[in-house]
Amino acid sequence: MLNAQQAAAKEAAHRQFDYPSRLAAEERGYIEGRDKLPRFRHGVAGIGIAGDVLRIYVLEDLAGELEIPAEFEGLRTERVLTTGFHDLVAPRQTRLSPTPCGVSIGNAKPVGHSPVTAGTGTLGCLIDTPGGRCILSNNHVLALSNTANLGDHVLQPSPSDGSSSNPPTRIATLTDFEPLRFGSAVNRMDAAIAALDEIDSAIPDIMTIGPPANPPVAPFLGQSVVKHGRTTGLTFGSVADTSFDGNVNYDGAIAYFEDQIVVVGDTGPFSDRGDSGSLILDTSGPHPVGLLFAGDDSQSIANPIQFILNRFGATVAVT
Repeated sequence: MLNAQQAAAKEAAHRQFDYPSRLAAEERGYIEGRDKLPRFRHGVAGIGIAGDVLRIYVLEDLAGELEIPAEFEGLRTERVLTTGFHDLVAPRQTRLSPTPCGVSIGNAKPVGHSPVTAGTGTLGCLIDTPGGRCILSNNHVLALSNTANLGDHVLQPSPSDGSSSNPPTRIATLTDFEPLRFGSAVNRMDAAIAALDEIDSAIPDIMTIGPPANPPVAPFLGQSVVKHGRTTGLTFGSVADTSFDGNVNYDGAIAYFEDQIVVVGDTGPFSDRGDSGSLILDTSGPHPVGLLFAGDDSQSIANPIQFILNRFGATVAVT
């Protein structure tokens, strides 16, 4: 939760950097077609809170064109360069049985089925829902950025990672997903769930980490975190922003997210393409913190895990 000063500073930064036409439309009470407008003006990728610092994420190739005030509502500003945030998807990985978490999964439909980047990512964790045990990952991994159908098959590894000697196998069925909203509409999560076809076909253990621990914990500045993803494997990092608002590029379609977590790696990138869907955990627990879904060359972005658990009425499976 933000304190009053942090919230005021963040709101003031939005007034400074939000797309002018969108603000004008909102002030007139006119919202038709608003969601087709980008959230931030040219050159700004996001706004984050890091304690008593307001971080403005600026696109590298436009950094020289953007003037940033020294402070907002008493919080000093920090300019953070980025190449632009994008969903983290890519090919490769192997078939494992029973399936642990932290490995390659994907919708059975061809990668080219979706008009936006989608298809191959990471099985984040198992969750228990009112409808039974499910796997959790991103919408853009399991639901192909809104273009899949409930009932679609989910394969491990993903179709892109499979081969004749390593054929992908169906392990789950797409059950539910939170739709992605493109333009300036607010997103809180990039998440989807799929019911296991057989309850014993997957285990809660995350590769190289072991089972997660309950309860989930909220992010805090400087928090030490860990994840295992299908591309970069085991990586460690720390929380750099606890309430990030920013644009994410899904292969040309822009989605705006609010109140997200930003993580930076301890010794290099925390994640890369194909790590989408990885569960991020506190190193002292390991208690779930967030679900990885996007990043650039230096920063990774995650949905707070409690947003997702509330949405699906779920708990993280630990046994």
